[in-house]
Amino acid sequence: MSQQGPLLIVADDGRPSFATALDEAQMFPLIDTNFANAARAVAQVQPAAVLADMRGADDERFAALAKLIAAHKPYLPLIAIQPEGIPGENAIPFTPHASNFDRLPARLRAALRVRTLHTTLLRRLTDARAEGSVLPAIDPARDATVLLLGRGGAYPALSVSLGERMGVVGAFSIEAAASHLNNRDIDGIVLGEGFTARVMDAFLTVMSEDARFRHLPIILTSQELAPTYELPNLEIICGEPDHIAANALPLILGSGPSKPSLAAPCARSRPRGCSTRKQAFSR
Repeated sequence: MSQQGPLLIVADDGRPSFATALDEAQMFPLIDTNFANAARAVAQVQPAAVLADMRGADDERFAALAKLIAAHKPYLPLIAIQPEGIPGENAIPFTPHASNFDRLPARLRAALRVRTLHTTLLRRLTDARAEGSVLPAIDPARDATVLLLGRGGAYPALSVSLGERMGVVGAFSIEAAASHLNNRDIDGIVLGEGFTARVMDAFLTVMSEDARFRHLPIILTSQELAPTYELPNLEIICGEPDHIAANALPLILGSGPSKPSLAAPCARSRPRGCSTRKQAFSR
């Protein structure tokens, strides 16, 4: 897939270690800058994506950069590497496992896929307006729906925190989750407490084997499993419910257009019919 431009790396302490993973994946050119010059670099370089090293980053400068990128069209992915807090609504968090950045290229390719879709969407929206069509206003956060799986003590609070930011569909079992994936448009999954490591492993394995659901954002709220699955948008986010929900939001919103009013101009059909095999979760 074409990157449609260079990759901009923003860091205040020289080239970060995650750049090596991008080099090895042959994702280039890579252009380095610091937070003081990041806004000017975005305007001059016109990058396909921005990757910010959040270790020791100045919060005000990053917030200004995130605001600038949020207004950019077409969609410009902003990936916050190793965020210490809540990076912002349009900053996709990425936390390496055991200081290993091997999963970063897959996360970046998934974001670039959304950029390509948005570029196509904007072109077709321009054609639709030229023909006099009236298109509905879309609020991605309001129209996003997350599937919350869980049955632990933190489930009610997590449901409320997610519900303050987007639509929530709850499921107390894997079977109920499979039914929702069959019958509803789901933009992301939060896998909460209450399931054994074996059940969670089986669920993630099945999701990774189905190409229709492989790119869904999936947030794990426990560290029982390592993020070693073929799921580019799998992220482990632990902590208080508000922290989990705030960090999950940009990952879910960055998963691409999913509603009919967006999918139609983009000629993209929403995957329907979950291939989840119930026997995979009965072990």
